Parts: sequence; C-alpha cells; structure tokens
Amino acid sequence: MADTGSVGLQLTPDPDADGTVFMTLAGEQFAGLFPEALDASRWDSIDEDDLRAQIGKIDQDIAFLRGADFSALTAAGEFELTVKIPIKPAPVGETTTGADATDVFETVDQTFRQLVDRTMKSDLARDLVRRGYLDRNFALYAAQFYGDFTGVDVATFIVQSVQTNTMDIDYRFESSGAIENLLSETSEDFTHSVSAYNVAVVDFLLEHRRDLADNVVARMVSSFDDQAREFLAAYLSAGKQRSLLAAQLSARGWRKIFTYLAQDEDVPDDARVGLFDAALSGAGTQGYDLGSDAAEFISEHYKEMPTFTSAQDDARVQTVVALVERADILVADLSTVHETLRAQLVAQSLYQLTAPNLYAALGAPRTISLDQVRENDVVYEYCLANPGRYLAAVTGDGNTEHTVETADTLRAVLADVAGTWSDEHMDELVSAAAPGSALDRIAAVPSSTWSALAAARLFRASIFNMEAYRAEVGAIDEQLAQLLLAAGAIEVEPDNEVLEGDEAVPDHKVAAAVAILNASDTIPAARDRVSLVRSLDIDGPLPAAQLQPEGGELLTLLITNGIVEDDAETFSQFHAAGWSALEPAIVASEYFKGSVAPELVDGMVAQIFDSPRVRDKVGAQIVGRLGEFVPGDDAAALTAAASFAVAQGVTLPVHEILRVAATGPEARDVTLRLLQMASPTPADIVATLVELGEPYRNLSTREQTEFEVPFDDAHRAVFEQLEQAGLCKTSKKRLQDRLLVKLL
Repeated sequence: MADTGSVGLQLTPDPDADGTVFMTLAGEQFAGLFPEALDASRWDSIDEDDLRAQIGKIDQDIAFLRGADFSALTAAGEFELTVKIPIKPAPVGETTTGADATDVFETVDQTFRQLVDRTMKSDLARDLVRRGYLDRNFALYAAQFYGDFTGVDVATFIVQSVQTNTMDIDYRFESSGAIENLLSETSEDFTHSVSAYNVAVVDFLLEHRRDLADNVVARMVSSFDDQAREFLAAYLSAGKQRSLLAAQLSARGWRKIFTYLAQDEDVPDDARVGLFDAALSGAGTQGYDLGSDAAEFISEHYKEMPTFTSAQDDARVQTVVALVERADILVADLSTVHETLRAQLVAQSLYQLTAPNLYAALGAPRTISLDQVRENDVVYEYCLANPGRYLAAVTGDGNTEHTVETADTLRAVLADVAGTWSDEHMDELVSAAAPGSALDRIAAVPSSTWSALAAARLFRASIFNMEAYRAEVGAIDEQLAQLLLAAGAIEVEPDNEVLEGDEAVPDHKVAAAVAILNASDTIPAARDRVSLVRSLDIDGPLPAAQLQPEGGELLTLLITNGIVEDDAETFSQFHAAGWSALEPAIVASEYFKGSVAPELVDGMVAQIFDSPRVRDKVGAQIVGRLGEFVPGDDAAALTAAASFAVAQGVTLPVHEILRVAATGPEARDVTLRLLQMASPTPADIVATLVELGEPYRNLSTREQTEFEVPFDDAHRAVFEQLEQAGLCKTSKKRLQDRLLVKLL
C-alpha cells in the first residue's frame, strides 16, 4: 500500500494479475484529486464545446457537399452514398425466387468516384468528369431552348450561388416569376443553404412561402455566423419584410434576438423600435437572452410598441408578461399600456410603485390610501412588500393626504406589517394616518406598533390603553406622555365597557395615577401630571410612599387637590426633595398649623426663618422647641431662630442662649439681646459671653483687665448686671460710642 499524501489513496495489487496495481478512490479522495470533475456545470460546458465542434465539422461537410462540383466530389474519398446495384443474372438451369434475376439488387455504400466508374463505360467520359470538363450543368449547357423556360437570371444564380453554396445577398432577379422558377429548379435543401441568403429570395419566401422562409431562419438561428450576420444586417436595411423576419427569428427561438435588435449597430436606428416590437409579437416561451441592453430598451420604448399599447390575444399577453418578468422590468407608466396587458402586469406586480401607476392599477380610485389599496389584494401585497416606495408615492401624491383613513384599515395594516416593516417605515405610516383612524383599543394590534401609534396619537387616551401600554413598554415614555398631554385627560371606561378578560378598571386607577405622578422625565410640568390624575377621579388619597419626591410645586398641588394626605407621612416622603418642595407645601398645609414633627424640617430651620409665610406659621413652635428642631450646632439655624425670638420678644432659656453664643462671634449681637431679655445670673452671663471669643473671653482668662465693647443698650444692660455683681466697672469713653470695661 502506498500513501499519496493528504488525499489518502489506496494502491492495491491485484491477486489475479502479475504485478497489476489498482487504485481505489473514495468520493472525497476523488474530489481532492479532481475537484473540477465534480462540478456538473463544467461537464455541461465540456459537452457543449464538444457538441459545437461536431456540429461545426458537419456544417463544413454539408457546405462542401452543397457547393462541390463533379471533380471535387471525385477527389473526396471520405463521403459515401448508399445505392442499390443489380445482382448478376443466375447461371442457366438455376431458378430464382420471387423475381427475375435482373430485378434483384443489393445495397452498398460507394464513393462518388466509384459511382462514376460504375456508371460511365467510357474511360474518356470518366476522365472528363475527374478533370472537371463534365459537370452538373452539362445538360443545361446542351439545352437548345433553355432560356425560354427557366430564365437566364435564375440559371446564373443557380450556377453561381446555389451550386457553389455561396452567398450573393444583393443578386437581382429580373425575369418574371424568377423566384418561383428558382424554387422549382432547386430542391428544398436550397432554403437550408447559405445560398438562400438573398434579399429578394427572402422577401418572396416571407411573403408567399413562410414554411420555406422558416428553413432560412432556422439556419440563421442554429449558427449565427459571419455570413448570417452580414445577411441579416443587409436585410434589416433593405428588405421589404423585415418585421416578418424579426418576428420569425424570435418565433424560432433565437436567444439573442432582443439583445441584437436593442444594441447591435447593424440594426437601422429608425427601424429598431418597430423590429423589436415585431420580435415581441413573434416571441414564444423560449429562454431568450434578455440582458441589461434589452431590458433597458424595453423600458425606454415600450410606449412606442403596439405589443404594449394595443389589444393582443391572451397567449401574446402572457408571453409579453413572461418576457418582462424575466428581464426584471418594472413598467414606468401603466396608463400607456393597453388594459388587457395592464391587468396582467398588475397581477404580476411588474410596474414601478408610483402614485400614477397605483391609480392605474386600482382603476382610478379616490386616493391611494391603504383603505383604497386594500380593495385589490395583489396591489395591497405589492405595497406592503415595498413600504419605502409606497410611502414615497403617497408623499408625492397631492390628492392623497393620509396613508390610512379609518381605524379598521389601520388595525388590519398594522397586523399585516408588524415585524416586517422597519421602525422608520412604521413611524412614517402612522404619522401620516388620519386622526380619524385612531384606535379605541391598542390591544387589537401588535404591541410592536404601540410606540409609533402613541407618537402619532392614534389611540384613545384611556386608562385601559395606558395601562396596557405601560405593561408592555414598562413606563410612560415620551410617546405615551405626549399622547396623554394632547388628550388633556384620561378616559375611564365604565366597568360594563371593559372587554371580557380585562382586569377591572378600578384596580388600574391607583397604579395609573402613581405612574403619571412619577413620570417627571416625560411629563415635566407637575400641573400637567396632577391634572391628568384628577381626571381619573380616584376615590381617596394616594399612598405617598409610592411617589417619587421632587422639588417644585408637586407636593403643594397634591395636598391642595386632596390627592395625598396632608400629614407627617406625606411630608416625610417629600423631605428628600428639599426646601423648594416643602416651602409652598407648608404654607398650604393644615397639618403645619398644629404640632409638627421636628424631623419633617430637619436641616431646613434656617430656610424656614428666611421665608416670611412659613416663619409666621411655624416659627414660634420652633423657637419654643428649639432643642427638638435644632438639636445640633447648626449655626445658621440657631442664629435664625434666635433672631426670630428677639424679634418676637420670646425669651430663650439660658442653655439655648449659650448654644447660640457658641456658634461664634457672628452671634454676638443676638446673644447680647437674648441675655438682655432673659436676665440670667452673672455666672450664666459670663459663661455665655466667653463663648463669643475676644474680648469677652477676658472675663474668664483675665489676660486683659480692661477692654472695650460696643456702647449699645444690650451691652450696657448686660454689663450693668455684672457691675452690680461686683465683677467689673464700666464707663463710656469720651467722644466714642464705646463702653470701657474694667475687671475688678
């Protein structure tokens, strides 16, 4: 066994032969060695090439035999003719069966030379034939009155063209009935030969002997060689029956007839369209070569061709439609096509999808909206299969305002195109639909279309539709938000209008309301959201815990419209939204007129005292419970509360004044006022003032025994108490508003 490599061939000795080795190839191995051999198309090509070579050799032999004279045939030994020759008479006394011996023949194959030798008894006669002195026209030359019954022009043509099998395209026949005489003097084989390539001959045959003309056409079609090309060019320029020839060429199935007529430079331009049309009229079901040249020619000139513009029988119509379809032609203007052919082109969708063509295909409807298009199933399917072209046709048609006019059509179309049209085409379809086509229930159409419908506002703004949409999309997106805002209110279906299988409408209300209020990204204005929620006519307040806190007027609107409870839970939920949400809400709140939970305004005390309306409402409560509302060292809050207390004449406990002072020197004035109002003990005064820093710290450190403070009522009152307690002496500095303090 030998290994040939990657192919893996097995070489096996034959046990019954001396040294003979056989190669065994599996299918894959054979493919590895000879990959081209398994390609069927390559074998077809090889077979076709071989067949053409054989046909070419046969054609050469036929041409030789048709044109050869006696001398040439004598020299050609490869051709034989089957003939019958008489058998020699039987010997005397013997009998034959069935006939005399002289009537008995045998069949043999003989060359022309053998026939000459057997037929001609004279050596001189045989030699004259071999040397060309005696030929097929010997009887013609010897006829005394030859010209009277045949015609010199016919005889000349026979001798020069027919017998030599040569082409004389422009040979003129002058005698009366010349072509009839020619046909009578020649065999039918004449019309199969190249010698029949004559304008006058083909004119006659096409007009009077279509059967024989078909022989000429058949030869041209079978091998469109240089001679056939030359003759066809001449005939299409000068022939009287060129349209008939074009029709017969296509009827004979010449594959290249349409490409030739469309672009070959030998075809006269002024006759090209007519000839092409004639070829169409004669075409059958054969596989013509309808390349780009032929297809383009039809597209450009079909309006000039009677095959397209006039009535044709059913068979011709079907043939033309088949050719148009095979050439991938879409007719640009159906209105120019005869109604019979037009109907078939429409049935096969072989027209450009334009507004004028749709009007023609549909029989001049009012518009080309899909409501009208659906009246014809084939046209409807064509439009759905080509959304871009259909939508462009609608856009360009001044008579068609909408792609869809009714809800029934919209419902049906969406069911048909869902999942096949792109989002872009879907958006274009619904955006151009009539407002009157809006759907009552979006559940009746595929959910993949809902977003586009919402963007085009093409379904009812009902709670059922809204909740179905949210369940599918997951939120109130921009499209649904705009639909709801455009509607201005949400319709609530009565329970008895809910379709069987739907959830009860009341169960939807709370969820819908919460979703709307939380949709600040797509419905920014709080007033719009609250207005939509109010249209739901909800029984009772919503659970505040389910709402997303946000700044602005939302909380206030919710409270004033009774959508949420005006209580600590609601304010606690919105605390994270900050002061912009709470300030107007506190002003509007009834809850804040009573005892307030300090945590509801945690971190907002200073802002409360900066807001006159809120300050007036809860300021006193905060000052009275300052330790609860400001438990830490929030300087701004303590200072604001202290200032409010001073303004309102509210006396703070000493420990609270001490906290105010501890916030730093900025709290000096308000601290002194608070101390003045509170009348604390000297020790409390000292402890409080020390928190204010320099120079008040000297009361404790005594680093300086004299220092100055402002000469105002609060300072004079507080230090007067210290002076009375014997801790210092005070005096006003001359010419200055300063109080001099001397420690004792």
